[in-house]
Amino acid sequence: MLLLAFISLATFSISLSGAFVWDDILLISKEIHNLSGLSLFKSGGLYYRPVVGVTFLWDFLIWHWNPLGYHLTNVILHTLCVLLVFQLTSIILNYHLNIENKHIIAFFTAALFAVHPIHTESVAWISGRTDILATLFFLLAFMAYILFRQERRPVALVLSFVFFLFSMGSKFIGISFPVVVILYELILNRDRKGALLGLVYVIPFFFYLAFRAGSFHLAERVVRLSLKGMTVAHFIQLFFSSVWFYLVKAFWPFPQNAFIGEVPRFYHPVAGVMLLVVIVWAVVKMEGRRLVGFWLAFFFVTLLPSLVPVYIKVVSTRLAERYLYLPSIAVCFLVPYAVVSL
Repeated sequence: MLLLAFISLATFSISLSGAFVWDDILLISKEIHNLSGLSLFKSGGLYYRPVVGVTFLWDFLIWHWNPLGYHLTNVILHTLCVLLVFQLTSIILNYHLNIENKHIIAFFTAALFAVHPIHTESVAWISGRTDILATLFFLLAFMAYILFRQERRPVALVLSFVFFLFSMGSKFIGISFPVVVILYELILNRDRKGALLGLVYVIPFFFYLAFRAGSFHLAERVVRLSLKGMTVAHFIQLFFSSVWFYLVKAFWPFPQNAFIGEVPRFYHPVAGVMLLVVIVWAVVKMEGRRLVGFWLAFFFVTLLPSLVPVYIKVVSTRLAERYLYLPSIAVCFLVPYAVVSL
């Protein structure tokens, strides 16, 4: 654990000398302002990220406008995610895979997650902590859920609800968590009745919707304007081009790009086909096929919310490397798992 923390801190310590960039100061000021009064429990805009605002307020109270403190928080949060990736991977391997070297797989999964270049934007850009925080609480919610399933502790399920709500309160990508729970039950536990437990997460989700009720009218108008005139063929083409883009980026992030304004019509199609062949081979040939299937499903399910900007003009970057922060956990697991299993 200490070695993983050191690897993470050493990898991104260079970002501590960074300054505020782009709209950092504007976004930080806005998030802190949104914490005032009842705005914490009501959203009139397209974004609702009170958890992010709390961390910015904490940084501001300690560091004021010294960017060092804000960067330090990002690096620490990333390191916490690295440690949670190790813990979650260890738990899943212990419960669902009967092979030696499980601790090696878990360690290198977390180590690869710690140093993966695709995380540069999320960690080095102060405003990119939204993905880190959403992932942090996503992992905590998942671990609490597994604890509930294994030991039947109601308090663990309540904690999972709370962490799920915090994940959505950090960024909308947390909404994919109930689907991951259902996949976990169907693929790894092979429990169809257990999969129904994923539906109980509608309880915290309704709380989230209640907080966001003020933004529905604006969101409906933005969606309508963004999709106006889009054909079904174009919709499908954007989907597959975006998915291939992210799939290839997760395995080979170079060259890196902080601003991707348009969806490439075709993104390394040969590389995409090769990856698809490798994935199919892995599912068919490797031991622990259910484990491989689960993490592949995890990648695509957690990526889906980040495809929204491809269709709806909520940000200037229709694609972004930071959107792979949470889905990349699957890739970081599959690579060392494949090496050990060969």
